[in-house]
Amino acid sequence: MTLPTFDNLIVTLEGQVATIALNRPKRANALHLPLWFELKAAFEWLDGEPTARVGLIRGGRQPLLRGHRSGPVHGPARGNSGSVPRPHGR
Repeated sequence: MTLPTFDNLIVTLEGQVATIALNRPKRANALHLPLWFELKAAFEWLDGEPTARVGLIRGGRQPLLRGHRSGPVHGPARGNSGSVPRPHGR
């Protein structure tokens, strides 16, 4: 078993419990495009890890998250549309 490493996440596996911790304390775990992509990769790892039976998401020492990064991250859309940002062309 090899745990994935990320810039904005910490992934652990203890027994059958996988934990994905957001790790952007200076930004209060605000979501931004690189974090979305890392979360997707972490979920894909979790889906393919036969040892893991439970997956938890937590916010480290900060609240789980405080919001979404404002600015032109994934196009002109603003606000909370409820959709996950996707790379252009998909």
